[in-house]
Amino acid sequence: MQFLTFVLCLSVSVAMAYTSQQASRGEKVFSMKCAACHGENGQGGAVPAKFGEYAGMKAPPVAGPGALPNMETAQNVYSFLKNHMPLQRPGSLSKMEALDIVAFDLKANSDKALTMKELPSLKIHSGG
Repeated sequence: MQFLTFVLCLSVSVAMAYTSQQASRGEKVFSMKCAACHGENGQGGAVPAKFGEYAGMKAPPVAGPGALPNMETAQNVYSFLKNHMPLQRPGSLSKMEALDIVAFDLKANSDKALTMKELPSLKIHSGG
């Protein structure tokens, strides 16, 4: 009976992980609202001229080497997205859009599980 309980708990935790659908939605939102600055593949790049005073600034990569610099947890990424992105309309992302983008970022970098409960404990980079 204890084994069955363990299996059921394991199944529930897996079911709470981000889904491929969530990451796929995040990829679509990223393409529409983030890729102009962060690159089509999340590799980072220069902010385009259409963003006026921000034009030419370096947008950091969100996927691959050097991704998400200065972000330690998924909660950090979520909070930054919600409060500061996209550049042309900071704070305009819905909670769902921001969470989906974080799922996309995590999938692109490590396939970590994602729910609101897990955001504070998911490490993007190990400290140091």
